[in-house]
Formats: sequence, structure tokens, C-alpha cells
Amino acid sequence: GGAHRFVLITAGVGLLPLIAASHSGELLPQWHGLTLISLQLHVFGATAWVGGLTAVAALVSPWPNLLAKALPRFSKLATLCAVLVAISGVLNFIVEVAGVPGGEPVTSVLRNPYGLIVLAKLGCLGGVLLLAARIRFWLLPRIAQNRTGRPVAVWQWLAAELTLLGCAYGLAVALGRTPITG
Repeated sequence: GGAHRFVLITAGVGLLPLIAASHSGELLPQWHGLTLISLQLHVFGATAWVGGLTAVAALVSPWPNLLAKALPRFSKLATLCAVLVAISGVLNFIVEVAGVPGGEPVTSVLRNPYGLIVLAKLGCLGGVLLLAARIRFWLLPRIAQNRTGRPVAVWQWLAAELTLLGCAYGLAVALGRTPITG
């Protein structure tokens, strides 16, 4: 109820300084509002995804029966977060490249350090999405039937997904400090 909303709002407000310190402040005024909203959605989606995954790892994974109930629910949340992060990330890139005065074409931006970091983030997202598909269509049914074969399968998935998401977070920090133009 109310306590959950309070925590969610407080956490969201705590993320705003990170968003305000990004490239959105460098853009032409007509892009600022759109980029700020898109960045908020991007950061909130990524935070919910990593936070939920961490909660599953820390609080749920040791208990197979609870995991069988919680993991399908988290999988739906993670899918929504992945879609939100992907769409907002692509939108942010397009708006940021288009909004730079005297901006470079997208193809040249992809060859400078900023673009290479964007491509690396896309690689992390692609890896996580491939992993998520494997989880949804192979691991989830086995967990639901309580026949994963061995408990380490869940820990391997958690470690792999958290590692890729952690890399994406690190790249996001680098991206926020890298000039858009080369």
C-alpha cells in the first residue's frame, strides 16, 4: 500500500540528480523535456530491473517453492523493464545526436568514444535479452516443476545477468561523462 508507494517515490527522487547531470543539459531547448523524461524512464526501468533481480537473488533463490512463484512474476517485470530500457535508450541516443548543434551523422557518432560506449551498452542489453529468453523458455518451466536438475543453474543465471547489467551500469556512467561529438 502506502508504504510501498512512499519507498518507490523516495527511490525515484533519489535518482533525479543522476539524471540531471547527464547529457540532457547540453541539448537544444526543444529536446530537453523529451530527453529528461526518456532518461527518467530509462533509469527507473534499469533500477527496477537490477533491484528486482537483486531481491530475487538475496531473498528468494534459496527456497525453491518461493522461487517457483516469484520468478515468473519477476520475469514479467524484467520484460517490461527491458522493453522500457531499450526503447528509451534508443530514443535518448537519437535525440542526443540530433540535438547537438552542428551535430554529426549517426554513423560518425558510432565511431567515436561516445558511440562505441552506446554500442557496448547495446551489446550488454543483447546479451541479457538472450539470457532472459533462455531463462523464460528453459529454466522457468523447470523451476515451476521443481526439477532444475541442480540448484546452481539459478545462481549461474543470477550471476550472468547481474554481471551484464553491472557492465551496462558502468558503461552508463562512462557515457554520461563522454562528449557526444568526437
